[in-house]
Amino acid sequence: MRMKITLFVRFHLVRALCAVLVLAFSSACDRVPLKINDLDEAKAAISQRDWPRAERLLERYLRSAENPQQRWEAWTRLVDIYSRINLDQNGALGHLESMLQEFARDEAKQKQILARLGELHENLGHISQAVAAWERYADLGYLTDQEAASVQRVLGNLHFRQRRFDLAEEALQTCLALPAEESFRAWCLYDLALANMARDELDDARDQAIQVLSMKGDDQLRGLAGFLLADVLEQRGLRAEALSHFESVRGLYPNDMVIDNRIAYLKKKSKSSPGNSKP
Repeated sequence: MRMKITLFVRFHLVRALCAVLVLAFSSACDRVPLKINDLDEAKAAISQRDWPRAERLLERYLRSAENPQQRWEAWTRLVDIYSRINLDQNGALGHLESMLQEFARDEAKQKQILARLGELHENLGHISQAVAAWERYADLGYLTDQEAASVQRVLGNLHFRQRRFDLAEEALQTCLALPAEESFRAWCLYDLALANMARDELDDARDQAIQVLSMKGDDQLRGLAGFLLADVLEQRGLRAEALSHFESVRGLYPNDMVIDNRIAYLKKKSKSSPGNSKP
C-alpha cells in the first residue's frame, strides 16, 4: 500500500513538473518574438498606418537593438513619423541629433543626417542652425564635385536670407569655380545676380544675368534670368530694352500675370513719354 502511495505521488510530481516546463517554454516563446520582431512589427504597423503603435515599437526597438543597419532603418522610420506624420519637427530634430552621435564614424550616414538636419532647420526658419549643419556637410572630405557645388549654392542662399551678402557671394563664387555641370553652375550665377540686385549692384547683376542666358539652362532659369535682366534695364531707364526682354520671357517666367503687368506698364509709360529716359 505504501509503495502505491509513493508511486502515485511521484506520478503527480512528474506531471506537475512537465506542466511547469510547458508553461515556461510557452511563455518564453511568447516573449522572444516580441523582442526580436519589434522592427518587423513596426513596419507592419506603418503599412497599416497605425502610427502610434509604430512609434512605440520603434522606440522600444532602439532601446536594446544592436545591429547597426537595422538601427539605421529604425531611426530613419522614426524620424519620418515625427516629421511627416506627427508634424513634431522639434522631435524629429532631436532624433536626428541622436543619430548624428550614434553614426559619428560613418561618413556616408553623416552626410544623409546633416542634409536632413539642414533642410529641416531651414524649413523651420532656423537659418543659423541650417548654416551650421550645411557647413559641417561641406567639411566632409569625400563629396563629389556636384555635391560640393550643391551645398555651396545652399549656403549662398541661406547667407542671402540673412542679408550676409559677402558670405553669400563667397559661397556662390565657390560653386561657380567647381567643375560641376554647367546647367547647375548657371543657377549659382543667377543666385549671385539676385544678391547683387538686392544690394543695388545693378551693373554686376545685369552682366551676370546676360551670362546666365548664354549658358546651358532650362526654360525656367531662362525665364528667371530674363526677368531679372529686364528689371535691371527698367531700373536703368532703358524701357524699350526692358520691354523687349519682358516680352521674350513670357511663357517662360512662372507667373504670366506678373509679366503682363510689367509689359502693360512699360507700354503705357512709353506712350506718355516716348523713348528711353536714359541713354
